[in-house]
Amino acid sequence: MKDVKSKIALIILLVALSTVPHVSALSAGVSPPNVTINNATSNGTYTVTFAVYNMGNETTDYSLTASGNISNWITLETEKATVSGKKSYPTQAEINIPDNIPDGTYSGNILIKTIPDAGTTGNKVSIGVNLPIEITVLNLNPDWTIYTIGLIIIILIMGIWVIRKKL
Repeated sequence: MKDVKSKIALIILLVALSTVPHVSALSAGVSPPNVTINNATSNGTYTVTFAVYNMGNETTDYSLTASGNISNWITLETEKATVSGKKSYPTQAEINIPDNIPDGTYSGNILIKTIPDAGTTGNKVSIGVNLPIEITVLNLNPDWTIYTIGLIIIILIMGIWVIRKKL
């Protein structure tokens, strides 16, 4: 009797396991882990190079979107990347800082998310990773720089004149 119960339990277990949908491991990575641009200027253009990593075994599609208070400054080279298992996909983003942006620190992200396979049935899961971007804008006033250099030159000339007078 125990053998029959064991066999029935085994059959029920096998039937239950055969009805569980296939789950593939999703993964996403990005390198570098963050981007910092210091001493940026209004109306400046900066290129950020990064790579999307698929750490899983299967080919996966990823979507790329910009977010945060600088999202409208970011132009992505691509908004979708297909990456083979255990491979990376190098890409770029161009950051165009608008004119007349006051000095300060601005931040945003590039969100990299897996795109569920269209053929998948049942619940669809997407995972993602952020590439944080921080930009420090420091607008140097060109007039101030020219005046400072002029003042330094005048001070040097006066110093040389005083030294010559003493000799």
